[in-house]
Amino acid sequence: MNLINPQRLEDYIVKLLMEGEQSTTSLLSRVRVIRKNTTKQGFYAALRKLKAEEVALTYKGKVSLSTVWINKMKSSFEEIGRKYAAGQASFSVLDLDDRESMSYSFSTIKNLDIFWGYSQSILMHNTPDNNPIYAYDPHYWFYFAHKETETELLKEIVQHKRQFLMTVGGATKLDKAVKPHFNNKYLQYNHKKLFRKDNYYITVIGDYISEVMLDEGTGKKIDNVYGSTNELNDAIVEKLKQILEAKVRCKIKISKNKSKADKLKKMMGRDFYILKK
Repeated sequence: MNLINPQRLEDYIVKLLMEGEQSTTSLLSRVRVIRKNTTKQGFYAALRKLKAEEVALTYKGKVSLSTVWINKMKSSFEEIGRKYAAGQASFSVLDLDDRESMSYSFSTIKNLDIFWGYSQSILMHNTPDNNPIYAYDPHYWFYFAHKETETELLKEIVQHKRQFLMTVGGATKLDKAVKPHFNNKYLQYNHKKLFRKDNYYITVIGDYISEVMLDEGTGKKIDNVYGSTNELNDAIVEKLKQILEAKVRCKIKISKNKSKADKLKKMMGRDFYILKK
């Protein structure tokens, strides 16, 4: 869900509901002002989806955000908020000078992933579009465990005509299940083990490097899930979601280092077609 730069109809509805409870007719009218091609059928389909996901509630012609969803969002951002309040993270990665870095620790991988996605969005919008985004995951399990967030990020990348070059260290059936979704010149996907550790993730955007370290036990759990099945099913997705929500220490380090970034991009981009702009 992208509430800063709404893309989907559901995003626009939630953003408007953040102002308070509204009648369905009023909400539809307001959505049509912003998104002129919205049909009545599409609006109510989006509303049903938000209800099914426990994001929104409807009662006697009124629509409001679910307090359950609000509390979940509050919990997700609580840790980040504490860091801001403590003065640790007047987060402006763009203020980093070359060879400077900042690091953050989190108590759940989900909280880290939210922060990671936020920082990647900032970097994407503040680095040249002709610079691909390079990523390496031991397994791209976030695509299954946190799918809505991941697909929205990928959609945003494609809309900006930015290349996203993903390398995964595994080649299991689950690793290969993601590849059909990387089916255009902007989204490319490759299998190759580039780094030794199974709990190490890295993204390079321009001169900026984001490195994520999960604890080793979590890395092994993810590896075991990928090695234990030949098909993606609800039970597998649920296992991965439980790992995402579990209380484990994890950290992210974001650095600006042109020399290191250039070396990484050369190594990570070897097996991809880079567009010339």
